[in-house]
Amino acid sequence: MAVRAPLYWDSVNEEIREMTSAQVTQNVIRMVYNYSLNPTVDLTYVASAGTLNSMDDTRMQAGAASTSTTAFVSEALTADISQVATSYDHISEAISGPASYPGTTDTERYPLYWDTTTGDIRGMTQQDMIDTFITPAVDYLAAGNSEATGSNKGGTFYISTTNTPSDGTLVNASPVFVNTEADAAAYTSAGIPESQDQPTTINNYYLVQYAGHNATTGPVPLKIESATATDLKTYPDADWDSLLGDFLKYATASEVGERINFQIYEAGSQPAGAQLCGSAIVDSRLNGLSADGYTTRLVNANDYRSQEFPNGVSTTIKTYGLYVTRS
Repeated sequence: MAVRAPLYWDSVNEEIREMTSAQVTQNVIRMVYNYSLNPTVDLTYVASAGTLNSMDDTRMQAGAASTSTTAFVSEALTADISQVATSYDHISEAISGPASYPGTTDTERYPLYWDTTTGDIRGMTQQDMIDTFITPAVDYLAAGNSEATGSNKGGTFYISTTNTPSDGTLVNASPVFVNTEADAAAYTSAGIPESQDQPTTINNYYLVQYAGHNATTGPVPLKIESATATDLKTYPDADWDSLLGDFLKYATASEVGERINFQIYEAGSQPAGAQLCGSAIVDSRLNGLSADGYTTRLVNANDYRSQEFPNGVSTTIKTYGLYVTRS
């Protein structure tokens, strides 16, 4: 591993200086911003059949009502409550990017550094670029919730329970998951026969893309002027931004150890190192026994009605999450 201290021109002191670690970090964040303008790993909302794993929302519904002209149908013979399940598979991932690292055969394109062994000024190699800029940049992109600053994860994605996120944009106005439960208050004796499925929404979950943070305050490194192959030159901002963005785009798509992917996992089943992105996605339902929801209604001497309603307290059945992995 070779983490370099790129050289830059200090115009105040009019001398060549090595970047500090803080200045390198500024350029790493600048790299992430340029990646965010056109991410390699992209998530989209689809109507169905998304490429990421599906999630199931479950809730209970009432059993069918029973009627009799002589007496209430017993609890044992009244239809039990049952489960309703809705599958959500609205997220697809697509990966695209450059066919190779930029400047692979032109080391003049890469920043310069002091070779402390020989005392020479040298151009960074492709591996130097990976070690100095790419690895710490991917550290941000693959950090999930462990990195608090959303702007350092620009272009990546997370799950939100609000459709008005402050640090990104909705991928789609439609939620990627809706947690529903039976609305116990909607079922009444007077309503028998009640509609069997009467849900209420507990939470909507949305897919959000983090906005990038345009950090261009750090010094821009020096390179060899390709026209002379001897003169030193500060990268033009546009060239430096292009080089940073293309490097990270290729790495996140193709470089072993730096590739990133997103996937939906049930909590506890995610692979080692996977990081949760945003809110956990909860599927909950009422936990009452069918017999405890047995309810009767006497309409008149010839009309006895019974029905079993969802009841109990809200209980988490499964917890899902959007996870980012690095491979």
